Amino acid sequence: MVLAAVILVVIRRKKRRKREWTIFDLLIMSINNLRRRKLRTGLTVLGVVIGTASIVVMVSGNRIEGKYRGIYASFGSLTRIQISSGYGNQSEDDYLVDATVTKLAKIPM
Repeated sequence: MVLAAVILVVIRRKKRRKREWTIFDLLIMSINNLRRRKLRTGLTVLGVVIGTASIVVMVSGNRIEGKYRGIYASFGSLTRIQISSGYGNQSEDDYLVDATVTKLAKIPM
């Protein structure tokens, strides 16, 4: 008797067709879930906005850094220093060597 009842339940389960979800059904269900869980939805949207903004800032920071590296590289060697007091020959370039450093150290502040 119990075996017959178990077989009958198994046969009934096989005969039932599962309902297929359409895109419209899924859309309605998702909108209803968003309405019910407003705090969760708001926090999720806030997290997505913050994450997207942080990625944009990081990428733009890398581009700006690369741009300024190019500008500094176009200056040439950063081992030259030009000091002008407004007098004398201003076209003369001195390279930063030990003798130049001692000359600079002797200048009163």
